[in-house]
Amino acid sequence: MKKNAIFIAATGQNIGKTTLCLGILSGLKKRFDTVGFIKPVGQQHMTIEGNVTVDKDVVLFKNTFHLASSWSDMSPVIIPPGFTKDFIDGKITEKEMVKKITFAFETISKANDYTIVEGTGHLGVGSIINLSNAKVAALLGIPMVIIASGGLGSAYDELALNLALCKEQGAKVSGVILNRVYPEKREMILHYFPKLLEKWHIPLIGCIPYNEFLNNPTIKDFEYLFDTTIFSGAQYRYRHFRHTRLAASSLDTYEEDVIQNELVRSVTWVTVDSPT
Repeated sequence: MKKNAIFIAATGQNIGKTTLCLGILSGLKKRFDTVGFIKPVGQQHMTIEGNVTVDKDVVLFKNTFHLASSWSDMSPVIIPPGFTKDFIDGKITEKEMVKKITFAFETISKANDYTIVEGTGHLGVGSIINLSNAKVAALLGIPMVIIASGGLGSAYDELALNLALCKEQGAKVSGVILNRVYPEKREMILHYFPKLLEKWHIPLIGCIPYNEFLNNPTIKDFEYLFDTTIFSGAQYRYRHFRHTRLAASSLDTYEEDVIQNELVRSVTWVTVDSPT
């Protein structure tokens, strides 16, 4: 039976995998009535609803697209601190993790017209518990698309390392997407990279341009960074800032010198007399 699903992997962390998954899922929702999402093995997790631990990306996707699947199905395996030691000591088995992942995937894929499966980190992440991205994709029997950083030499080298593991685990790679490609290099990369991929019989299916605006932080990014919540100005949490200035006095001083898309961080200096 054909499975309408795709495994989105990457050659490393912070390559843009989650961002592209958001775009892909958004596009699929325009073509299908229902689209599911699952992150089989998660590392960076958070606790919600009091006692439910899930991968942070699952929270983003479920809340953004109002997905109906349960938390446990969307994030079946989490690797918190100490997990790998428990696995090595035999307290957690590969069999029980595989059972959770396959059950969760089958549940979500049956309930939706198409399913996005997101990996974590590079293709080898999870190997210590015998569940690398490559192995999970092979286990589920679904094709994989690998995202790599825009470039030529470095992107190809990183891709070669990850593809070697895919071959070892029997994972099928259906295409490559290059992300954050500089506009001045895009035509050159579109010309040469498909030629480099010919030896593996893998097509280049996407070449996403670098966008400086998206690379600038928002207040929401600082919320994630410091694991906190802003206490005012929530309506501006997705505003991007191209400039940052440190103001060592009252902000009133800078009211007449405002720069568009600038984040001003005010600091109050306190002088403390040293004890005699």
